[in-house]
Parts: sequence; C-alpha cells; structure tokens
Amino acid sequence: MSQQACDSHITLYNPLSMTGLNAKWSFLRGENWGLLSTARFVPLLVAGAFASFGSTPCNDAFAEEPPPMGTPALAMQISPVDLFSKMAPTVVKLIVQGEGGGVVCSGSGFVVAAPSSTICHVITNYHVIRAASNVNVEFHDGSVAGVRDVLSEDPALDLAILRVELVKPREELAQFILDIQNGVQPPIGTRLFAIGSPMGMKNTLSDGLLSGYRSEGSQASWIQITNPISPGSSGGPVFTGSGSFVGVTTASLPDAQNLNFAISAKKVQDFVAREKVARPLWKGSCITCEEYEFLLKFYGEVFERFRRQNANLELRPAHDWRDVLMWTMGIVYDSLTQRFLEFCKTEAIAGDRNAIVLMAYFQLGAARLTNSERIARINEAATLLKQALPRAGDDTFFILLCIAKAQVSLGGALGAAGALQQEGWGRLLDDAIRTFEAARELSPQFAPTLFELSRSLVDRGRLSDALRVSTQLVLLVPNSPVAHAQRADIFRSLGSKLAAIDELRIACDLNPYGEFAFMELGGLYTETGQYEKAIEAYRRGLDAGSRLAAASPRNNDDSPELDAANAEYNKVVSRATFAWQLHCSIARALVALKRYDEAVEAYRRALDAAGDGAGPENRAMLEQELATCRAAVRRP
Repeated sequence: MSQQACDSHITLYNPLSMTGLNAKWSFLRGENWGLLSTARFVPLLVAGAFASFGSTPCNDAFAEEPPPMGTPALAMQISPVDLFSKMAPTVVKLIVQGEGGGVVCSGSGFVVAAPSSTICHVITNYHVIRAASNVNVEFHDGSVAGVRDVLSEDPALDLAILRVELVKPREELAQFILDIQNGVQPPIGTRLFAIGSPMGMKNTLSDGLLSGYRSEGSQASWIQITNPISPGSSGGPVFTGSGSFVGVTTASLPDAQNLNFAISAKKVQDFVAREKVARPLWKGSCITCEEYEFLLKFYGEVFERFRRQNANLELRPAHDWRDVLMWTMGIVYDSLTQRFLEFCKTEAIAGDRNAIVLMAYFQLGAARLTNSERIARINEAATLLKQALPRAGDDTFFILLCIAKAQVSLGGALGAAGALQQEGWGRLLDDAIRTFEAARELSPQFAPTLFELSRSLVDRGRLSDALRVSTQLVLLVPNSPVAHAQRADIFRSLGSKLAAIDELRIACDLNPYGEFAFMELGGLYTETGQYEKAIEAYRRGLDAGSRLAAASPRNNDDSPELDAANAEYNKVVSRATFAWQLHCSIARALVALKRYDEAVEAYRRALDAAGDGAGPENRAMLEQELATCRAAVRRP
C-alpha cells in the first residue's frame, strides 16, 4: 500500500451547538492526502484521528520544564544491533479497521503485561484506535492476534491499553513484555531510540537525541525528541541505549524541522496504575457492531447446541460478533453452513425463539442478494419475527427493531417491483417509524435503532425529527463515520450546507477510504463556490478509491471454510469506484476557475476511467464537455 504522508486540519465539532472549533491538533493522513498547513501537531498514525489538548496559543504553547530531579544514572549502553534484538520483540504493529471493515489506519504499540499464555496487554495512542471496529495486532515474528476490548483509555493523555487475545497459547508471551517500571527521565542530550511501524513498515528502528522537556498546562508532559518518525509510529516506545523506557511516540510539529514528541514514562506509569474499566473496542465508533454484538447471544446459544449435537465435527465456539457477519449476509458458502442452516430451520419450526430470530436475520440478508425471491424472503422474516415477539422478554426492543427493518425492506422491494404506489410506501414507512420509536422507548441508548429511525424519518420527509434523532446518534457513536455522514445528508436537505461540510469532513477523517463521502464533500464545496477545496476533496476521493480495501471478517485460525466465506463476502460488499465521476467533477471545478488546460486533462482522465461501464450517455456527456473545454482553450 503506497503511503505518502501529509497533514490534514481537523475541526472538532459539537453536534449540539452545530458550531465548529478549530482543533489545535492536526493528524497526519496517510497515502497521498493533501496538505492543509493550519496544523499545530501531528499525532503519528497512518490515516489518523483527532484529539484536544487544551487551548494555549501556538506561539507560547510549551514551557520548558527544568531537568527532572532524581533521574537515575544511565545504565551501561549496548550496541544498536543488540538493543534492537532485545527490544523489537516487545513492539507490535496495529492494523485498524473502521465501520464496514475497511482498514482506516495503522499504528504501533508495545506489550506491557501477559496475564496468561493467550492474553496480553498492549499500550498504544488513543488516537490510533478511536475509530476502530476491529484491530489486528501483528507481533515481531509475523503472528497475528485480535483485540478483545479496550481495558483503559485517556483521550486527553492520548493513551489506551488493549487486551489482545491469541488463538493459540504462547508460553513465551511473557518474554515480550517491555518493563515500563524501569522508566527514566534522562538528561537533555541523551541518545534515544524508537521502534515502530512508520508508514506501515514494521519494526523500524530510529535514533536521535532528547532535545527537551515540555509541558502544556496540566494536560500532559512531553519529551521533545529528534528521532525521525512518521505516520504509523504512533504508540511505539522510546528508550535509552541501555533499553530503559523513556516514553511513547505520539506527535510532531508539521511546520518545523524534526520537532517530535513522546509522552513521558512517568505519565505512562501513572496511566497504567489507574483502575481499569473495560469497554468493547467498537463502542462509540461502530453502529453495526453493536447490533451484531447483541445478535451474538442468539447466534451463540443456537450454535452451541448445534456443536454439542455434532461432537464428531471440529467446531470452535462462536465467540465474536464477526462470526455472525456472514450469517447476516444470508450466504451459504460450504456444507457446514448448510447443516447449521438446516438445524436452525428445525429449531425455529419447533418454536425456539433464538433460532426464529436467527432465521429471520438470515432471510433478510439473503433478500438483498436476490430479486426473484426478495419479497418472499422479507415476508418470511417478518412472519418469523412476529412469532418471536410474544416471548421476547427483555429483548423486545431488539425484535421490534428487526420487525421495523423488515417493514422498510418490504417497502423498498415492493417499490422496486412497481407493486407499491407512493401512498402505500408512506403507510409502510409510518408503520416502521412507529415500530422503531417503540423500540427506542424500550432501549434509548441502542445506536442501531436511532440510525434506522433517522433514515426512515428522512425517507418520510420529516427532516427536523430526523436531525434530532441523528444528533442523539452522533452523541452515542461520536467516532462513527456513518453517523456523521448521515447527519451531513440531513443538514444538506435542510439547506445548511456549511454544517453539512463540517460533518462530512469529520466522516472523511474517520474513514479515509470512503470515496463517496469525499465526492459528497467536493459537491458541497462546489455548491458554495469553494472550488479549490472541492478539487482537493475530489482528489482525496480518487486516492480513497485507489486504496479501498474490501471489508473482510478476520480469520485468526486460517480455516479454509472462513477463507471461502471471506471470498463470498468480498463479492457482496465490493463497491464500484467513482473514479470517472470524480475526474469529471475535478474538470468542472477547474472550468469554473477558468483553468481550461488542466480541465482538458481531467476530462481525458474521466473518459479513460469511464471505460464501457459508464454507459454511452455518460461517455457522450464527457466527450461533449471535453469538446467545449477544448474550444475555450483555443479562444484568445
């Protein structure tokens, strides 16, 4: 993956006041992002995030601390070769997936504890994992494990502790621990080393000098270093030539020469010593993950019964929401899945509530993959869910959510088939909205309900109501690009284009692979006459399209069956690129700026990208606009 780093200004946004605040921290965006030089600091991750660390003016931001008192004498230095051999096994690379499964950034971390042979704790920067739905941890030897949850976090300090779960025990796991308790505050001028994954390049060693101690209010203490570091270095350790822990690489001043910063060892030690309150990794960043997590208890209970009845088969327990993902897509990819499907059907016919809900989900997923059976599958799902409702108990809100989703899907299917007039569609939407609202009343903090309710209110034309619900959703999942993109769409429909721009900027920064969001952002800039910014957004969209990774469930034990599932899933979720539309939009913005020569080249690229897939009408349109642009070039 090509990763050319530059920085991107981020606006912190208050969804209640609908006003933007210029964040003094800006984050390095990976892979051909444009440069907006208003940044003060650049937390060092590939594809980045945002944070706030106070409001001291730029020219007087940092006061120099006196050299730390009581600093222990530096231990015997060892050669860089021996130092790397000693420290590299403690350092890991983090591959972060966002909502939808696409990779949104990479970063670094290091092991600080190993409670068992299958569990270890990894420290990294908070900004690396803030928008994560899933994180894979790659160790120095190439082995990969998944993050179970976030044990502790401090957005202001920019630190997080991840609990990592290995599929297979590793007795040597304790040997990977970096001892942070031997942390030191060496004198200015001390030679320091850092290991991380700059630009995704795992286990990169760099050296430099400790050039100062800095503080900013009461928020954090910083170690200023000259070690060459880049996006992807975030979260990696800094240490002396003897291997004593000094701090955690975290930020850089983009408009300066080699002014880089790390969080001090003392701050890290204090953070690790705090009481830990775990949360799911995806909490606050992924709407669909919350739905899958809830569905897992239905899936897991039925699958365990299936596993017990098939003791002769080697089946692992269902333990993760990604295990239900393929099921909700309605995909049967091998004989084992077919057997489980038949088992669910039998259990559902026998009246088992959990199996009934599972079968309903399967039918709703399968309905998206077919035209001929779509309406029949949706009707079957709705019938199943109504059977489960009387015995739903505490899960009533979830069954109601599923019923409402089925109602909306039915309306869409009937409309596509030409079997539903506008009036009938409106009645179906009203029924769905009432059902969504009943589900919300039972569980007001369940993000999937708010998301679906807001969408249905938009479809019904109730934009003010939709905005209120969408605002609640953004407060629940502030790091979800989907939530911000939905809110931007509502603002745009209400005519609040500047507010829509703010929301789309956040969505794009949370998911740099979302090419459609970039296209929408460019469109809003165009509508408001900001053509240069429009061109930049469209170009970022092109870059996003070229890097778009198909979402894939993580397969930690490399089973052929899950490999087959991944292949099927990739076929379903793969999206056509918007390359020719983006090139065309760039050309039109250039025409508006009267930069005709550049516009001609952009139109040519649009035609090349269009190929035969754009259709003859679109190709004819591009050729006509190109001819008009060429004529403008020839005019004196």
